Amino acid sequence: WILYTRCPAPLLLARARGLALVEAQAALELVGRAGRGAAVAAGDAEHARLLRRAIRALELYRPDDAADARDREIAMSALERELAFVLLLGDADERTRLLDTSLARARALDPPDPAALAAALLGARYAKLDGPALAERLADIDEVLRAPRRQVGYANVLAASCYRVEDLFRAGRVDAVAEALADAELILREHPDPYWRWALRAWRAVYTIEAGDLDEAEALAHHAAALRPGVPEAAACLLANLVDIALHRGREAEFVEPLERAIAAAPEVPAYRAVLALCLARSGGRPQRRRATDELAALTADRCAALPADTNRFFALALLAHTAAELGAGHAAAPLSDLLAPYQGQWVAVAVYGGGGAVWGPVDHARARLARLAGATAAADALFDAAARQARHAPLALARIRAAQAG
Repeated sequence: WILYTRCPAPLLLARARGLALVEAQAALELVGRAGRGAAVAAGDAEHARLLRRAIRALELYRPDDAADARDREIAMSALERELAFVLLLGDADERTRLLDTSLARARALDPPDPAALAAALLGARYAKLDGPALAERLADIDEVLRAPRRQVGYANVLAASCYRVEDLFRAGRVDAVAEALADAELILREHPDPYWRWALRAWRAVYTIEAGDLDEAEALAHHAAALRPGVPEAAACLLANLVDIALHRGREAEFVEPLERAIAAAPEVPAYRAVLALCLARSGGRPQRRRATDELAALTADRCAALPADTNRFFALALLAHTAAELGAGHAAAPLSDLLAPYQGQWVAVAVYGGGGAVWGPVDHARARLARLAGATAAADALFDAAARQARHAPLALARIRAAQAG
């Protein structure tokens, strides 16, 4: 790793026939989120630098024939997609541009390459994070899963299956999640993959929360984390699982310190602060509520400008809505209502590096609490009833909605 990243020779020799393609493949093998790559200890900045250098080498490379040109386009599509993944918590505009270009390259291949297209389609989901784009994300997954599996590659089939679990949660189709998980786990048994084994086990833990068995969910969460020992992203996913469980149990105060450590370790993830704010608001003490009020004010200023357009934004907005309701912070109701309106009818779910992180029930529950906070009683009752219908397959979420409505 040190020799590869510090030696300037690959870039200087990139014009030589084939070397740029070798460098691209090496970069893709080294880089990977949640421990997928060989360079587990390297950070995002190091990964980004490595990928940008490989992209630059391919830009300088002049293929000798059509086969070389095709290989170059496949490699460029993969590098652009992987760089976009590294930028999930960074520049949203660059991330979208990279994913759009990656998909365009894959669709333009002649003859087609089903595996390259599948990978680009699955990557494109990270340029489609807002509420209305959910249907398109599910359509992309369906396109991948309709293709012949051997041509697409089982790594892409597993990715599509795992992403489908997340998006079914988002779509409020909780009754379909169990079948999707079972299908994905069957594929995994036939085609083992350590990364997707971890990711699916973490989603199984989240589903078990929604099914109402918190003890089993906690055991599954710890088992998932044990599959990826020493991987920081797996530890972050475990924290999300456990906080989700604690909020159901009323034991959120136990996670204030772990969340504070997470914030210190990853200040670039403000969603941690939204989770902390809710835990503080529900902890009961005046000092905790004052801290929650401060966090809420900071994160909702300028229409939540502190929350970047990343994979955590929707989840953070919803948790801030619940925090505002807990605190009686009426000033936050209008901006949060506006920002959550495009997600109407969806569920609040967040993946943590691909694994199941947390699900917080229908977003209409959060919107109902904001409507009540704003004094719109009729609108609040209608939203509470809508949320209850959406949560009919999730006993704990339904109980939480009805308790909030009665309160």
